[in-house]
Amino acid sequence: MTITSWFVPVIILIILLYAMAKKVPVYDVFIEGASDGVKLTMTLLPHFLAMLAGVYLMKESGLLQSFAALFSWITKPFGISSDVLPLLPLRSLTGSGALAYATELMRTHGVDSIAGRIAAVVQGSSETTLYVISIYLGAIGIKKSGYAFGVGLFADFIGFLAACAVCLMWQF
Repeated sequence: MTITSWFVPVIILIILLYAMAKKVPVYDVFIEGASDGVKLTMTLLPHFLAMLAGVYLMKESGLLQSFAALFSWITKPFGISSDVLPLLPLRSLTGSGALAYATELMRTHGVDSIAGRIAAVVQGSSETTLYVISIYLGAIGIKKSGYAFGVGLFADFIGFLAACAVCLMWQF
């Protein structure tokens, strides 16, 4: 056995011993925290389901492919496949959907292709803005979130352009 297999149990044991030394009712506090976690899950679930439905509809309706075809004139002069363009809206919506799309891009174009590199940089340097904003603001009950969405989407767009520029600068 290695130290890594003992690491988590030892940390948990240290926390439990410390809590008992401070006379914290560990079981009661755990049950209270679990109850709060269930309540939070029930609050977030409708927002999460709405986001999943939106991503599914975008993918299955062909909207992502139409988006790529519509803006292919931007990427073509730089030698970038228009297949990378759906990453822009996908990454803002869902991390796992964007990861699946990026994986497919790399499978199709190759990991060392400009499309593969842009996909990797976008995945590693951007956030699922719409998902995060809708979940977090929905959880605390903020209804007027238009500016947050606008600024977040603008930042995503600039980040996507920066990823393309960096990958074009450093291609070999």
